[in-house]
Amino acid sequence: MSEEQINEILEKEERPSFADKFSGIFISPAEIFEKIKQTSPHFTDWVFPIVLFVLVGSLVNFLAMSDPVISMKIQEKQMAKIEENFEELVEQGQMTQEQVDEQLDMIREKMEKQMESGRYIQALSLLVVSFIFFFVIAGFYYLVVKFALKGKGTYSAAMTAYGLPYYILALQFLMIVIYMFITQSPAENLSVATLLDYPKDTYTGIILGKLDIFSIWFYYLVSLGFSKLFDIDFKKTAITIFGIWIGVSLFFHFLAEQVPMLKLFGM
Repeated sequence: MSEEQINEILEKEERPSFADKFSGIFISPAEIFEKIKQTSPHFTDWVFPIVLFVLVGSLVNFLAMSDPVISMKIQEKQMAKIEENFEELVEQGQMTQEQVDEQLDMIREKMEKQMESGRYIQALSLLVVSFIFFFVIAGFYYLVVKFALKGKGTYSAAMTAYGLPYYILALQFLMIVIYMFITQSPAENLSVATLLDYPKDTYTGIILGKLDIFSIWFYYLVSLGFSKLFDIDFKKTAITIFGIWIGVSLFFHFLAEQVPMLKLFGM
């Protein structure tokens, strides 16, 4: 047996198992990232967490849409937001009231038709969108950490640093569905803005929307992962990661205020 084969066997034996990584990200994240660094990142580090995230997210969506009270409130909330955005366009002369009424009728009709089939479509969409966003955002963080912070790591390491903490987002989904069934109200997260029912389309609302224990926990672990896998200072990494997280939201809110049409696309 060659030395290369022996090293491959030893590495496989030393590599953390699924159970090690699942429990480690909750109990001892610094240690598990250190072990992954020593044995090299593996695609299972991020595939399993994202798949679990999608499965739990699909279950949450299915349960929410199956509850008549919650599903109706979700639809009413979406329509209220859409109507508000259309009203701004009317005030600015970009649309007439007749055009708005016509569009609102079409949207309501479309929502009603998609109430049943939408469950399965949204589950599939969540799967596709989650992976697309994952690769894009992991790549963005990789470029920032690699070149701005002078980190030493690969794109594979970036996918592990960003992907392994997805177990926290899966847990967040579980807590959200519990909250929704207790309060009979829809929720995107468990932030201060959600608990206080504070409007999230203001700068204050955006900040309060970031005060969510699960989101903060997630980005803390992302910062820790990049710090460990790229050999850079944790404090500097955390400031960068959290700054991007908050800064991007504020930027898109500012952009939507300048171009109201963007609000129709969820910006």
